[in-house]
Amino acid sequence: MRELTVAQQGYEGSYHDVVRLRMIPGSRMVGYDDFHSVVCAVDEGAVDVGIMAIENAVYGDTPGALELRRNFDNTEIIGEMVLRITHRLWGADSVDEIRSHPVAIGQCREQIRSRYPLARAVESADTALAAREVSALIERGVTNIAAIAGAQVGALYPNLVQLDSRMNDYPDNDTRFVIFKRKERELDLDFGEAQKTTARLLIPNEKRALLQALTILDAFDIDYTALSANGLRYDSRGGQIVVPMDFLHPWHDERMTDAVNALGQKNMTLTSLGTYAIGKILEV
Repeated sequence: MRELTVAQQGYEGSYHDVVRLRMIPGSRMVGYDDFHSVVCAVDEGAVDVGIMAIENAVYGDTPGALELRRNFDNTEIIGEMVLRITHRLWGADSVDEIRSHPVAIGQCREQIRSRYPLARAVESADTALAAREVSALIERGVTNIAAIAGAQVGALYPNLVQLDSRMNDYPDNDTRFVIFKRKERELDLDFGEAQKTTARLLIPNEKRALLQALTILDAFDIDYTALSANGLRYDSRGGQIVVPMDFLHPWHDERMTDAVNALGQKNMTLTSLGTYAIGKILEV
């Protein structure tokens, strides 16, 4: 089996890399600073697979979620994993500045405010990159800048001291990651039996359209677990409303097929973005 290439936002020691090593061991990481570049790399066929953090229990949708929805025509989700993240604070001595990815900073904002009220929060492209930057600064004698990152960076940068063992505001700080590929790309990956589907619902921009769609899904006993955490989005291409949804059914389930047909009779479209096994929770 050849080595698979995996695009991810972040680098060695990032949370995305934890997912890659657990879900696709033996693969080669291709790290990017932003979510858009990850989707483009998969969409253009530059890599085999992409990994994207799309949802946090506290923060809601990540920027990666929107990036995936914009490119649903060419990509499909094939797996997922949930990390129960405990953010740590890494540095050397005093803390006048705290660096991390903006989503991680958002998950730790109250702790930063209460424990380090004078510290300035500075956004970095990645949690692991922030840790690497702080490690390099310590080597040059700068000891008042710290980074919010995972436990895994401690092994990568021995000069970092764990200044705080839990920085996130809430204990169940779960982040959902999805693994996705270009639709026509054939890969020898098996994450288990499909039990779940991510889809996008297109409904007319009309009064009670969403209620009507949900009534149809309920009539066929469809178990949807989530609408988009960021609410509905108007799609100017077709004058419709886009409603991303998750279902606890595989796409080929007879109930899903019947519901899709019933929605179509009401000028509504339900399209699969991928059907896959329910991801396990890993504490990090």
